[in-house]
Amino acid sequence: MLMSSGAGLAQTIGKTYTYEAIDRQIEGTVQVSYVLDRQGRIIPDSTRVLQGLGYGLDALAVQAVNYPASLAVTPANQALARRSEQPARFNAPVVFALKNLTPRDWSDYYVLKGDKALAEANPARAISYYDLALGRYKKNGQACAGLAKAYTNQGKSDQAAKYAELANKYSMAAR
Repeated sequence: MLMSSGAGLAQTIGKTYTYEAIDRQIEGTVQVSYVLDRQGRIIPDSTRVLQGLGYGLDALAVQAVNYPASLAVTPANQALARRSEQPARFNAPVVFALKNLTPRDWSDYYVLKGDKALAEANPARAISYYDLALGRYKKNGQACAGLAKAYTNQGKSDQAAKYAELANKYSMAAR
């Protein structure tokens, strides 16, 4: 997977996936086309999706190719662009595979699912998602904060206080 540093049009998980794509278990390859100038740099706004997957992954693929340290721009492609009289167009596959997600990515995904369950006034379901999030990444302050809210909604103040304290601890450690 080519890495991207920006956010896509959809809610992103980590730097390499969208919430919607994970939810639908979408995997595959996005074919992207780009143009290099004579210095071997990608020309802004030249990147196009030739064959996409949808669910926000196409936007992430374009961002991945446009990223300055992109793996799509190989030394061979740069050499061809430098020898060319015209800007040169190249294609790059950007692979999306769920197995490439990190434990932190999965944890963030489950936090979003928990947040959605809380918004739907389903604290029991939210708790199960936040527990899954903590199972993937123990120091997820957002999951702890979500558990504190969900337990508060259920009237379980002791458990809510425990997770609120953990959320504060993890947010302080992240600074």
